[in-house]
Amino acid sequence: AHMGKEGDATPFTDVTV
Repeated sequence: AHMGKEGDATPFTDVTV
């Protein structure tokens, strides 16, 4: 998934720096 949560690497939120 691409939720845009910064630094959150989960199956539902891609890791975004």
